[in-house]
Amino acid sequence: MTELQIQEQLDAIHGKLDTVIAEISLQQRHRREMDDLKDDLLRVGKDMYKTVLVDMDELDRKGYFAFIRELSAVLNRVVTSFSAEDVKKLGDNIVTILTTVKNLTQPEIMHTINNAMTVYRSVDVRVPENVSLLSLLKELNTPEAKRGMTYAIRFLKAVAASAGMKTPNGQGEHHGN
Repeated sequence: MTELQIQEQLDAIHGKLDTVIAEISLQQRHRREMDDLKDDLLRVGKDMYKTVLVDMDELDRKGYFAFIRELSAVLNRVVTSFSAEDVKKLGDNIVTILTTVKNLTQPEIMHTINNAMTVYRSVDVRVPENVSLLSLLKELNTPEAKRGMTYAIRFLKAVAASAGMKTPNGQGEHHGN
């Protein structure tokens, strides 16, 4: 081997050594960055853990976890009671359902429902077995029965009209007395 060949080999070895040293330096820098990241994450994790302990205790005292457990049980009952097709149908009609619920929760409707429930609880709904036609006619002649039947008829006519139903003679709703 000549001195030139030895020098070329030494230059090649030095070049490879420079590459290895550069890679080691890069790895060391990467390891330091990862160690810094790990330390930062541990600090953040400890702070989060302390915060969660305080907040989790407060959330538990307020009843959030009991609420979530019960909500989970409700969700489980819904999942086991409805098929995927049922849920799809609910989804298709969700706007109508929510609009109905919204309308039901209006103060005047809630007041009417509450009054109806109060009346229902106070009325004796037991009907005697032997009701005569004459006693029914006498009841129908009372002012309360007349007003109630008038209200029921107007209500049923309005429902039929809003549903686009026709009267037996093929006409729409007739507004007369």
